[in-house]
Amino acid sequence: MSEDLKGIDVKDGLKIASGDSILYARLLKSFVASGIVKEFLDALERKDLKAAQFKAHALKGIAANLALPVLRGLAESFDEQLKKGVLPDAPGEKAAAFKAAYEEAEKSINIILAGPQILEKFKN
Repeated sequence: MSEDLKGIDVKDGLKIASGDSILYARLLKSFVASGIVKEFLDALERKDLKAAQFKAHALKGIAANLALPVLRGLAESFDEQLKKGVLPDAPGEKAAAFKAAYEEAEKSINIILAGPQILEKFKN
């Protein structure tokens, strides 16, 4: 991960997108615009375990496919606990950590979207 682009592994993301920087930027933009993170956090707050688990599972896959490793790990942790039908210990703290990780990744994504040519320096 670049020190300017936190929460995102651009090299891996570009590999996943077959080196297509336009596609990768489009996927990142779609993720931010999707609202799935808010939906997940709202479901947690409502203690709707089924909806939260569904969103956590989706976020785990999305984050893996976009090379957002911290977010992926946190989503995976939530997914595992919620599959058991229980909230993780200290759900408020873990939700706050998830939100913080998302906000960090979102800042990096916005840097990329403001100047997608930045992705070119990560190509091999």
